[in-house]
Amino acid sequence: MNRDDLTHVQETPRFLITRLSALGDCLVTLPVACALRDHFPHARIVWLCQHENAPLLRAHDDIDEVITVSRRWFRNPKETFNLINRLRRERFTTVFDPQSLTKSSVAGLLTGCCKRFGLGAPWGRELAPWLNTKNITVDRDSHVVDRFLALLRPLGIYRPAVNFRIPMTREALAAAKTFVESQELTRGYAVINPGAGWASRRWSTARYAEVARELDHDWGVRSVVVWHGNDELQWAHDIVARSGTSAIMAPPTTLFELAALMQSAAMFVGSDCGPMHLAAAMGTPSISLHGTTRPEHSGPYGESHIRLQMRYHGGSSRVRRKANNDAMLEIQVAHVVEAASTILSRRLHSNAAIVQQRPIVESPGDPFCNAPMELQH
Repeated sequence: MNRDDLTHVQETPRFLITRLSALGDCLVTLPVACALRDHFPHARIVWLCQHENAPLLRAHDDIDEVITVSRRWFRNPKETFNLINRLRRERFTTVFDPQSLTKSSVAGLLTGCCKRFGLGAPWGRELAPWLNTKNITVDRDSHVVDRFLALLRPLGIYRPAVNFRIPMTREALAAAKTFVESQELTRGYAVINPGAGWASRRWSTARYAEVARELDHDWGVRSVVVWHGNDELQWAHDIVARSGTSAIMAPPTTLFELAALMQSAAMFVGSDCGPMHLAAAMGTPSISLHGTTRPEHSGPYGESHIRLQMRYHGGSSRVRRKANNDAMLEIQVAHVVEAASTILSRRLHSNAAIVQQRPIVESPGDPFCNAPMELQH
Protein backbone atom coordinates (compact mmCIF):
# COMPACT_ATOMS: atom_id res chain seq x y z
CA MET A 1 0.00 0.00 0.00
CA ASN A 2 1.51 3.33 -1.04
CA ARG A 3 1.32 6.57 0.95
CA ASP A 4 -1.67 7.92 -0.99
CA ASP A 5 -3.62 4.74 -0.33
CA LEU A 6 -2.75 4.86 3.37
CA THR A 7 -3.88 8.49 3.61
CA HIS A 8 -7.20 7.56 2.00
CA VAL A 9 -7.70 4.74 4.50
CA GLN A 10 -6.98 7.06 7.41
CA GLU A 11 -9.33 9.80 6.17
CA THR A 12 -12.27 7.56 5.24
CA PRO A 13 -14.38 6.43 8.21
CA ARG A 14 -14.42 2.64 8.36
CA PHE A 15 -17.13 1.34 10.67
CA LEU A 16 -17.79 -2.15 11.98
CA ILE A 17 -21.09 -3.21 13.58
CA THR A 18 -20.84 -6.38 15.67
CA ARG A 19 -24.38 -7.71 15.87
CA LEU A 20 -24.11 -11.46 15.59
CA SER A 21 -27.40 -12.87 16.81
CA ALA A 22 -31.00 -13.47 15.74
CA LEU A 23 -32.98 -11.90 12.90
CA GLY A 24 -35.03 -9.63 15.16
CA ASP A 25 -31.88 -8.32 16.83
CA CYS A 26 -30.34 -7.51 13.46
CA LEU A 27 -33.52 -5.78 12.28
CA VAL A 28 -33.64 -3.41 15.25
CA THR A 29 -29.94 -2.64 14.72
CA LEU A 30 -30.40 -1.61 11.07
CA PRO A 31 -31.15 2.04 12.02
CA VAL A 32 -27.53 2.27 13.22
CA ALA A 33 -26.25 1.43 9.74
CA CYS A 34 -28.77 3.79 8.14
CA ALA A 35 -27.84 6.68 10.43
CA LEU A 36 -24.13 6.14 9.80
CA ARG A 37 -24.74 6.20 6.06
CA ASP A 38 -26.88 9.36 6.32
CA HIS A 39 -24.19 11.20 8.29
CA PHE A 40 -21.13 9.70 6.57
CA PRO A 41 -22.15 9.07 2.94
CA HIS A 42 -18.68 7.97 1.86
CA ALA A 43 -17.86 5.78 4.87
CA ARG A 44 -17.20 2.06 4.61
CA ILE A 45 -19.74 0.17 6.74
CA VAL A 46 -19.15 -3.50 7.51
CA TRP A 47 -21.38 -5.79 9.58
CA LEU A 48 -20.24 -8.89 11.46
CA CYS A 49 -23.05 -11.42 11.85
CA GLN A 50 -23.88 -15.10 11.98
CA HIS A 51 -24.43 -16.83 8.65
CA GLU A 52 -28.23 -17.06 8.80
CA ASN A 53 -28.74 -13.28 8.76
CA ALA A 54 -26.29 -12.53 5.94
CA PRO A 55 -28.79 -12.44 3.01
CA LEU A 56 -30.78 -9.54 4.45
CA LEU A 57 -27.68 -7.55 5.37
CA ARG A 58 -25.85 -8.20 2.10
CA ALA A 59 -28.83 -6.84 0.18
CA HIS A 60 -28.98 -3.65 2.25
CA ASP A 61 -27.85 -0.56 0.35
CA ASP A 62 -26.23 1.06 3.40
CA ILE A 63 -23.95 -1.87 4.21
CA ASP A 64 -20.84 -2.27 2.09
CA GLU A 65 -19.83 -5.73 3.23
CA VAL A 66 -20.94 -8.51 5.56
CA ILE A 67 -18.49 -10.75 7.38
CA THR A 68 -20.03 -13.96 8.65
CA VAL A 69 -19.09 -16.28 11.49
CA SER A 70 -20.54 -19.49 12.88
CA ARG A 71 -22.57 -19.43 16.09
CA ARG A 72 -19.62 -20.59 18.20
CA TRP A 73 -16.79 -19.16 16.14
CA PHE A 74 -14.70 -18.31 19.22
CA ARG A 75 -14.35 -22.02 20.03
CA ASN A 76 -12.78 -22.77 16.67
CA PRO A 77 -9.10 -21.70 16.56
CA LYS A 78 -8.92 -21.83 12.77
CA GLU A 79 -12.04 -19.72 12.32
CA THR A 80 -10.84 -17.27 14.97
CA PHE A 81 -7.43 -16.91 13.28
CA ASN A 82 -9.05 -16.31 9.89
CA LEU A 83 -11.42 -13.76 11.43
CA ILE A 84 -8.56 -11.84 13.02
CA ASN A 85 -6.79 -11.58 9.68
CA ARG A 86 -9.98 -10.53 7.93
CA LEU A 87 -10.83 -7.86 10.51
CA ARG A 88 -7.30 -6.44 10.71
CA ARG A 89 -7.17 -5.91 6.95
CA GLU A 90 -10.11 -3.50 7.16
CA ARG A 91 -8.29 -1.02 9.47
CA PHE A 92 -11.55 0.01 11.15
CA THR A 93 -11.70 3.48 12.68
CA THR A 94 -14.69 2.73 14.95
CA VAL A 95 -16.44 -0.41 16.18
CA PHE A 96 -20.05 -0.34 17.39
CA ASP A 97 -21.12 -3.17 19.68
CA PRO A 98 -24.91 -3.01 20.12
CA GLN A 99 -24.99 -6.60 21.33
CA SER A 100 -22.53 -5.80 24.13
CA LEU A 101 -21.85 -9.39 25.14
CA THR A 102 -18.50 -11.15 25.46
CA LYS A 103 -18.52 -12.71 21.98
CA SER A 104 -19.40 -9.46 20.20
CA SER A 105 -16.95 -7.33 22.18
CA VAL A 106 -14.16 -9.89 21.68
CA ALA A 107 -14.76 -9.61 17.94
CA GLY A 108 -14.38 -5.84 18.23
CA LEU A 109 -11.19 -6.26 20.24
CA LEU A 110 -9.73 -8.51 17.53
CA THR A 111 -9.94 -5.65 15.02
CA GLY A 112 -7.18 -3.76 16.79
CA CYS A 113 -9.34 -0.64 16.62
CA CYS A 114 -8.92 1.71 19.58
CA LYS A 115 -12.47 3.12 19.44
CA ARG A 116 -14.95 0.43 20.46
CA PHE A 117 -18.32 1.69 21.67
CA GLY A 118 -20.66 -0.56 23.65
CA LEU A 119 -23.53 -0.21 26.08
CA GLY A 120 -23.11 0.45 29.78
CA ALA A 121 -24.91 -1.48 32.54
CA PRO A 122 -27.40 -3.05 32.66
CA TRP A 123 -27.35 -3.61 28.90
CA GLY A 124 -23.63 -4.23 28.60
CA ARG A 125 -23.11 -7.67 30.11
CA GLU A 126 -20.51 -10.35 30.74
CA LEU A 127 -17.04 -9.06 29.76
CA ALA A 128 -18.24 -6.45 27.29
CA PRO A 129 -17.99 -3.42 29.63
CA TRP A 130 -14.31 -4.22 30.21
CA LEU A 131 -13.45 -5.04 26.58
CA ASN A 132 -15.08 -2.03 24.93
CA THR A 133 -13.22 1.27 25.23
CA LYS A 134 -16.33 3.40 25.86
CA ASN A 135 -19.62 2.32 27.44
CA ILE A 136 -22.64 4.47 26.63
CA THR A 137 -25.21 5.03 29.37
CA VAL A 138 -28.82 4.94 28.17
CA ASP A 139 -32.22 5.29 29.78
CA ARG A 140 -33.22 2.01 31.43
CA ASP A 141 -36.68 2.23 29.85
CA SER A 142 -35.49 3.04 26.33
CA HIS A 143 -36.47 0.96 23.33
CA VAL A 144 -33.72 -1.20 21.85
CA VAL A 145 -33.70 0.89 18.65
CA ASP A 146 -33.03 4.09 20.61
CA ARG A 147 -30.58 2.24 22.83
CA PHE A 148 -28.48 1.13 19.88
CA LEU A 149 -28.60 4.55 18.23
CA ALA A 150 -27.13 6.00 21.43
CA LEU A 151 -23.84 4.34 20.42
CA LEU A 152 -23.49 7.05 17.79
CA ARG A 153 -23.33 9.89 20.31
CA PRO A 154 -19.51 9.98 20.46
CA LEU A 155 -19.62 10.80 16.73
CA GLY A 156 -21.90 13.76 17.38
CA ILE A 157 -25.05 11.98 16.15
CA TYR A 158 -27.94 12.62 18.52
CA ARG A 159 -31.55 11.50 17.98
CA PRO A 160 -31.24 10.71 14.26
CA ALA A 161 -34.26 9.86 12.13
CA VAL A 162 -34.99 6.15 12.43
CA ASN A 163 -34.72 4.35 9.10
CA PHE A 164 -34.79 0.65 8.34
CA ARG A 165 -34.72 0.71 4.54
CA ILE A 166 -35.50 -2.99 4.26
CA PRO A 167 -34.23 -4.26 0.90
CA MET A 168 -36.71 -5.85 -1.48
CA THR A 169 -36.42 -7.87 -4.67
CA ARG A 170 -38.73 -7.54 -7.64
CA GLU A 171 -39.19 -11.30 -7.56
CA ALA A 172 -40.41 -11.14 -3.96
CA LEU A 173 -42.86 -8.35 -4.77
CA ALA A 174 -44.21 -10.31 -7.72
CA ALA A 175 -44.58 -13.47 -5.61
CA ALA A 176 -46.47 -11.63 -2.87
CA LYS A 177 -48.75 -9.94 -5.40
CA THR A 178 -49.52 -13.25 -7.10
CA PHE A 179 -50.37 -14.90 -3.79
CA VAL A 180 -52.62 -12.04 -2.60
CA GLU A 181 -54.52 -11.98 -5.88
CA SER A 182 -54.86 -15.78 -6.10
CA GLN A 183 -56.36 -15.90 -2.59
CA GLU A 184 -58.63 -12.92 -3.28
CA LEU A 185 -57.15 -10.92 -0.41
CA THR A 186 -57.12 -7.55 -2.12
CA ARG A 187 -59.79 -6.24 0.32
CA GLY A 188 -57.26 -6.56 3.11
CA TYR A 189 -55.66 -9.21 5.26
CA ALA A 190 -53.87 -9.64 8.56
CA VAL A 191 -50.62 -11.55 9.00
CA ILE A 192 -50.41 -13.95 11.94
CA ASN A 193 -47.12 -15.49 13.05
CA PRO A 194 -47.41 -18.14 15.80
CA GLY A 195 -43.70 -18.69 16.28
CA ALA A 196 -41.16 -17.30 18.72
CA GLY A 197 -37.62 -18.17 19.68
CA TRP A 198 -38.57 -19.05 23.25
CA ALA A 199 -41.47 -21.30 24.29
CA SER A 200 -42.25 -18.70 26.96
CA ARG A 201 -43.07 -16.18 24.21
CA ARG A 202 -45.64 -18.33 22.40
CA TRP A 203 -49.39 -17.89 22.46
CA SER A 204 -52.09 -20.51 21.90
CA THR A 205 -52.81 -21.63 18.32
CA ALA A 206 -56.48 -22.02 19.27
CA ARG A 207 -56.56 -18.36 20.32
CA TYR A 208 -54.90 -17.20 17.11
CA ALA A 209 -57.59 -19.10 15.21
CA GLU A 210 -60.32 -17.40 17.22
CA VAL A 211 -58.79 -14.00 16.49
CA ALA A 212 -58.82 -14.86 12.78
CA ARG A 213 -62.51 -15.81 12.95
CA GLU A 214 -63.38 -12.58 14.77
CA LEU A 215 -61.50 -10.39 12.27
CA ASP A 216 -63.23 -12.13 9.38
CA HIS A 217 -66.66 -11.87 10.97
CA ASP A 218 -66.41 -8.25 12.17
CA TRP A 219 -64.29 -6.69 9.44
CA GLY A 220 -64.19 -9.07 6.51
CA VAL A 221 -60.42 -9.27 6.98
CA ARG A 222 -58.99 -12.75 6.55
CA SER A 223 -55.66 -13.82 8.04
CA VAL A 224 -52.54 -15.21 6.41
CA VAL A 225 -50.53 -17.46 8.74
CA VAL A 226 -46.80 -17.26 8.06
CA TRP A 227 -44.31 -19.83 9.27
CA HIS A 228 -40.70 -20.97 9.15
CA GLY A 229 -39.51 -24.47 9.99
CA ASN A 230 -41.37 -27.66 10.84
CA ASP A 231 -42.69 -26.59 14.25
CA GLU A 232 -44.20 -23.37 12.96
CA LEU A 233 -45.61 -25.23 9.96
CA GLN A 234 -47.54 -27.53 12.30
CA TRP A 235 -48.80 -24.59 14.37
CA ALA A 236 -49.87 -22.79 11.20
CA HIS A 237 -51.79 -25.85 10.01
CA ASP A 238 -53.55 -26.01 13.38
CA ILE A 239 -54.58 -22.33 13.21
CA VAL A 240 -55.91 -22.71 9.68
CA ALA A 241 -57.81 -25.91 10.52
CA ARG A 242 -59.45 -24.30 13.56
CA SER A 243 -60.37 -21.06 11.80
CA GLY A 244 -62.66 -22.46 9.13
CA THR A 245 -62.14 -20.26 6.09
CA SER A 246 -60.98 -17.22 8.07
CA ALA A 247 -57.26 -18.04 7.90
CA ILE A 248 -55.14 -19.40 5.08
CA MET A 249 -51.66 -20.83 5.01
CA ALA A 250 -48.88 -18.73 3.59
CA PRO A 251 -46.61 -20.50 1.12
CA PRO A 252 -42.97 -21.08 2.03
CA THR A 253 -41.36 -17.65 1.88
CA THR A 254 -37.92 -16.20 1.66
CA LEU A 255 -37.19 -13.30 4.00
CA PHE A 256 -37.76 -10.87 1.13
CA GLU A 257 -41.08 -12.50 0.21
CA LEU A 258 -42.16 -12.30 3.84
CA ALA A 259 -41.30 -8.60 3.87
CA ALA A 260 -43.34 -8.04 0.71
CA LEU A 261 -46.29 -9.89 2.23
CA MET A 262 -46.00 -7.79 5.40
CA GLN A 263 -45.88 -4.57 3.45
CA SER A 264 -49.34 -5.05 1.95
CA ALA A 265 -50.98 -6.34 5.14
CA ALA A 266 -53.53 -4.40 7.15
CA MET A 267 -51.78 -5.50 10.35
CA PHE A 268 -49.50 -8.04 11.96
CA VAL A 269 -50.38 -10.16 15.02
CA GLY A 270 -47.74 -12.15 16.89
CA SER A 271 -45.32 -12.33 19.78
CA ASP A 272 -41.92 -10.71 20.26
CA CYS A 273 -40.04 -12.24 17.33
CA GLY A 274 -38.18 -11.46 14.13
CA PRO A 275 -41.29 -11.28 11.88
CA MET A 276 -42.85 -8.77 14.31
CA HIS A 277 -39.85 -6.46 13.94
CA LEU A 278 -39.90 -7.00 10.18
CA ALA A 279 -43.56 -5.95 10.02
CA ALA A 280 -42.81 -2.80 12.02
CA ALA A 281 -39.83 -2.02 9.80
CA MET A 282 -42.10 -2.30 6.76
CA GLY A 283 -44.49 0.23 8.34
CA THR A 284 -47.25 -2.30 9.03
CA PRO A 285 -49.33 -1.65 12.20
CA SER A 286 -48.60 -4.47 14.60
CA ILE A 287 -50.14 -6.06 17.68
CA SER A 288 -47.38 -7.62 19.76
CA LEU A 289 -47.98 -10.06 22.61
CA HIS A 290 -45.53 -10.03 25.52
CA GLY A 291 -45.02 -12.28 28.52
CA THR A 292 -41.31 -12.61 29.28
CA THR A 293 -40.15 -9.48 27.46
CA ARG A 294 -40.83 -5.82 28.17
CA PRO A 295 -43.02 -4.29 25.42
CA GLU A 296 -41.48 -0.86 25.96
CA HIS A 297 -38.03 -2.35 25.35
CA SER A 298 -38.55 -4.81 22.51
CA GLY A 299 -42.03 -4.26 21.10
CA PRO A 300 -42.58 -2.97 17.56
CA TYR A 301 -40.93 0.42 17.12
CA GLY A 302 -43.18 3.37 16.38
CA GLU A 303 -46.51 4.89 17.38
CA SER A 304 -48.88 2.98 15.09
CA HIS A 305 -48.55 -0.28 17.02
CA ILE A 306 -50.30 -1.78 20.06
CA ARG A 307 -48.29 -3.77 22.60
CA LEU A 308 -50.16 -6.14 24.90
CA GLN A 309 -48.98 -7.47 28.25
CA MET A 310 -51.07 -8.57 31.20
CA ARG A 311 -48.25 -9.84 33.41
CA TYR A 312 -44.49 -9.72 33.10
CA HIS A 313 -42.56 -12.89 33.92
CA GLY A 314 -39.33 -11.37 35.23
CA GLY A 315 -35.94 -12.80 36.04
CA SER A 316 -32.68 -13.24 34.18
CA SER A 317 -32.61 -13.96 30.48
CA ARG A 318 -31.91 -17.61 31.24
CA VAL A 319 -34.87 -17.84 33.64
CA ARG A 320 -37.25 -16.15 31.22
CA ARG A 321 -36.08 -18.29 28.32
CA LYS A 322 -36.83 -21.49 30.24
CA ALA A 323 -40.15 -20.32 31.70
CA ASN A 324 -43.54 -21.62 30.59
CA ASN A 325 -45.94 -19.39 28.66
CA ASP A 326 -48.39 -18.72 31.51
CA ALA A 327 -47.75 -14.97 31.34
CA MET A 328 -48.52 -15.02 27.61
CA LEU A 329 -51.75 -16.92 28.17
CA GLU A 330 -53.06 -14.18 30.44
CA ILE A 331 -53.55 -12.21 27.21
CA GLN A 332 -57.09 -13.09 26.11
CA VAL A 333 -58.60 -13.24 22.64
CA ALA A 334 -60.78 -10.25 23.52
CA HIS A 335 -57.67 -8.13 24.19
CA VAL A 336 -56.24 -8.89 20.75
CA VAL A 337 -59.55 -8.42 18.94
CA GLU A 338 -60.06 -5.06 20.64
CA ALA A 339 -56.55 -3.96 19.62
CA ALA A 340 -57.17 -5.11 16.04
CA SER A 341 -60.44 -3.19 15.91
CA THR A 342 -58.62 -0.08 17.13
CA ILE A 343 -56.05 -0.35 14.33
CA LEU A 344 -58.66 -0.98 11.64
CA SER A 345 -60.88 1.84 12.94
CA ARG A 346 -57.96 4.27 12.78
CA ARG A 347 -57.45 3.44 9.14
CA LEU A 348 -61.12 3.85 8.28
CA HIS A 349 -61.38 7.15 10.14
CA SER A 350 -58.32 8.44 8.32
CA ASN A 351 -60.01 7.53 5.01
CA ALA A 352 -57.26 5.00 4.35
CA ALA A 353 -57.93 1.72 2.60
CA ILE A 354 -57.55 -1.31 4.83
CA VAL A 355 -55.06 -2.74 2.37
CA GLN A 356 -51.71 -1.00 2.76
CA GLN A 357 -50.13 -0.59 -0.65
CA ARG A 358 -47.17 1.78 -0.38
CA PRO A 359 -45.40 2.65 -3.62
CA ILE A 360 -41.97 1.17 -4.11
CA VAL A 361 -39.47 2.89 -6.33
CA GLU A 362 -37.39 0.59 -8.48
CA SER A 363 -34.12 1.62 -10.10
CA PRO A 364 -33.76 0.36 -13.70
CA GLY A 365 -31.13 -2.34 -13.89
CA ASP A 366 -30.91 -2.63 -10.11
CA PRO A 367 -32.16 -6.02 -8.82
CA PHE A 368 -33.14 -4.45 -5.51
CA CYS A 369 -35.52 -1.71 -4.58
CA ASN A 370 -36.08 -0.16 -1.19
CA ALA A 371 -39.21 0.28 0.88
CA PRO A 372 -37.98 3.04 3.23
CA MET A 373 -39.51 3.86 6.58
CA GLU A 374 -38.58 6.99 8.49
CA LEU A 375 -39.75 7.95 11.96
CA GLN A 376 -38.82 11.00 13.97
CA HIS A 377 -38.21 10.50 17.68
